[in-house]
Amino acid sequence: MKRAVLALLVLTTLIVGLASCSSGPTPTSSPTLAPAATPPPLQAAGWEEVTVHTLCLAVEQSYPQIEEAFSQPIAETARRILAGLGLQVLDEGAACEASLTLSFTAQALGADYTVDGYLYTGAEVNAQMTLAVSGREPLILRVGGFYPTPFKVEIPIGVTIHIPKQPKDAPFDKAWSEALVDGLAQVWGTPLLTQALQDEAEPVRWAAVGALTRTEPKAIDALPALIEALGGNENVKVRQAAAAALGGIGPQATEAIPALIQALEDEDQVHKAAIGALKHITGQDFELPGLWRQWWKEQQ
Repeated sequence: MKRAVLALLVLTTLIVGLASCSSGPTPTSSPTLAPAATPPPLQAAGWEEVTVHTLCLAVEQSYPQIEEAFSQPIAETARRILAGLGLQVLDEGAACEASLTLSFTAQALGADYTVDGYLYTGAEVNAQMTLAVSGREPLILRVGGFYPTPFKVEIPIGVTIHIPKQPKDAPFDKAWSEALVDGLAQVWGTPLLTQALQDEAEPVRWAAVGALTRTEPKAIDALPALIEALGGNENVKVRQAAAAALGGIGPQATEAIPALIQALEDEDQVHKAAIGALKHITGQDFELPGLWRQWWKEQQ
């Protein structure tokens, strides 16, 4: 009986996400990642003429509720994204054109659930990013990430879950990924979001789609990555947000029409987002998938 009731207590998104948030030894410094392309110029206001090729990275993390040694792979994630953008990312103290210091303070959030009591099913992160380049005043950004405590939902049969009974079990990755992507995107703009959309970590991809939804027309550079996220991401909320971001681009997103029509066969929330996107992109006003297919066929 207890197991049956427990099935109503944890949000579906925690099923696969929280297992990665358990504590462990502090990760060792990862090797320098080689750049994969020529880095784009910075897009922060007043910094548009600056291009950084070598970057010294320092990451500070604080978890006031957790007494033992605890950390999250924030540095490794930042390195991976920036290296994919074309930067050579080095450790603090090396010879670099610029330095980036990331300071994160995280709080586990919880709620009182009937069966198992107080569970840490949410997280909030506040962060400061400081970019320093010789001869310029440092660029200081303050960003945050928030993952709310969930409502009760049913857990699919046969799925193993991780119950977050301690602060260290909270879904910190959801919150710090949002803060990290938001901050880096304020410096490197849409190219950074496009790179984050292809990251190996789902919380990072989710944060990138959410940010692109807010940037709307500027997301045109991320069009191919958004189309891929719409059709290939395993997370329904990511697919929904990708459809919304494509709709925000508007008529310039004509390339996405076939993928959006295919998404009309997806789950209800993705279907609705795809309908809205198609209307914004095409100016048409159909509701049924068959009508959209017929119209698109006629356009060919």
